[in-house]
Amino acid sequence: MAAHAQSGVGDSSTLQPEAEKATTTSTASASEHKNGVKPSVLIIGGLGYCGRFLALYIHNNNLASEVRIVDKQLPELAWLAPEFSEACSRSKFIQADASRKGK
Repeated sequence: MAAHAQSGVGDSSTLQPEAEKATTTSTASASEHKNGVKPSVLIIGGLGYCGRFLALYIHNNNLASEVRIVDKQLPELAWLAPEFSEACSRSKFIQADASRKGK
């Protein structure tokens, strides 16, 4: 065990800069595709608690070229707070019920 501590293997201080480097590069590559184009995002259940905050986060950080929200409930009936009005706007919304089988 003493040999590992002297060589720096398993020492969290030697791993920390690499972890920070990986985080910054993955954040940059996650928001843009290899050719510099941002991805389009579809959020199913987008007016629920998690979906609305995901839409708001993507919108506020400009992480996608286009966001589409699918939910069975209309935005006007979802009790959205004012901060969600642009991120969950009617122009980004498609009404559908994923629990029903299509014909």
